[in-house]
Amino acid sequence: MAFGDALVKALIGDGPLLTLPGWRPALLMLTSGFAGLLPATAGRADPPDFHHAPLSAASLENPYHGQASAAQAGRELYAVHCAACHGRSAEGTGNIPALARGPVQNVADGEVFWFITKGSNSGAMPSWASLPAQQRWQLVTYLKTLVAAPM
Repeated sequence: MAFGDALVKALIGDGPLLTLPGWRPALLMLTSGFAGLLPATAGRADPPDFHHAPLSAASLENPYHGQASAAQAGRELYAVHCAACHGRSAEGTGNIPALARGPVQNVADGEVFWFITKGSNSGAMPSWASLPAQQRWQLVTYLKTLVAAPM
């Protein structure tokens, strides 16, 4: 029997390794150490961050960053497409999050753009991929100008 097979048998409760003195505690320590790593490493190729945005989203460059005209256009788009749910001043309503503070203000523009484009998995936030990319970036530019008063 190969060592790997013996290890598997030992882990499920039978096999020759269990008959050796001291092996069961050693195997338990060994496997519990590996088990502790599983949640931390599962799916680490592209870990979720802002609404499960891929790591690559953070590196997307906002072509309108800091442009007042883009922020104004984004404000107008926000009034039409976003205010009904997120509030006129982006303060949030009920269980719909505020956009003037919180995660939107603390993540990269590209992550916000990605989420506007994709929407949420639950469907609570619709995808706005039907808007041209220029308009989605203008929305991001506007959102990044919002600053909530400290509470």
